[in-house]
Amino acid sequence: MANFSSAYTAYYNLFYRDKNYASEAAYVTSKIRSASPEAKNILDIGCGTGMHDVEFAKHGFLVHGIDRSENMIAIAKQNESDKLHFSCCDALELSTEKQFDSVVSLFHVISYFTETKDLAQCFQNVSKILVPGGIFLFDFWYGPAVLKQRPEKRVRKMQNKLFQIERIATPILDSTRHVVEVIYDITSRNCITGEEDSFRELHPMRYFFELELMELLAESGFRQIRFEQFLTGNSISEDTWGVCCIAQRRR
Repeated sequence: MANFSSAYTAYYNLFYRDKNYASEAAYVTSKIRSASPEAKNILDIGCGTGMHDVEFAKHGFLVHGIDRSENMIAIAKQNESDKLHFSCCDALELSTEKQFDSVVSLFHVISYFTETKDLAQCFQNVSKILVPGGIFLFDFWYGPAVLKQRPEKRVRKMQNKLFQIERIATPILDSTRHVVEVIYDITSRNCITGEEDSFRELHPMRYFFELELMELLAESGFRQIRFEQFLTGNSISEDTWGVCCIAQRRR
């Protein structure tokens, strides 16, 4: 089973229409400008349909969003402007032609790196394209919270003028690999034609612990690594599923 198929991408913005991209972008912006007041541009790794990036541009940043899904980028490009650009690119193949003041990766994209070697390569690539003192900010699934709370089966139903959609998420915890295999079963019904469709996707998500991330980041040239609860800035605990990491490239 693949993930982020053309079918899944077509419904992506409907799946997450209630997500508060504006408040999340404001939080990320405050963290970047607090650590690096002169930051003017952002590279967004795993930008999806670019909704965070639209908000970053409103905060005055020049933004380049990348995603390995051509389908996602096709949707994101509909919002391109003089401050906002998108391209199809894998984080493991980042070019060093241009450097950035800050790099972000949101909505747990980092958790899709289930192999340590791939995560290490991503961190090294990010370090190379950041200016000295540049900020790297990402969120991820926090191991202690995942193990305490345990992922549960969830059902979401969404509807707009065109579609009725049901998405069933069935998680399978693999504690030896620190991975949750999330199986999405999606059923859609066209409200106009009555036509129905169904498909399945597999989204493997790795959960992380502070020490392993600190070691990999330090090896890639980062310092002043800090962890906090995403959006609130509170201290993290076993009740904090979504954690934000903020690191700075060595000068």
